[in-house]
Amino acid sequence: MTLNGRALAVTGWTGPWPAVEQWWDEPRARRRARFQVAVDDGRALLLTVEGGRWYLEGAYD
Repeated sequence: MTLNGRALAVTGWTGPWPAVEQWWDEPRARRRARFQVAVDDGRALLLTVEGGRWYLEGAYD
């Protein structure tokens, strides 16, 4: 994977954890999934995919 222009090797992962949020309110409804990914620099990253785009939600040492 690439993060901020830097290539990182994925050494492990868990997920997906799908979430459907505010399904009762169509204009605010969201569908997304979260993954936790371990990378070769020792960090764990919390990633979200929504609408075909990936986002970094958190990084843990």
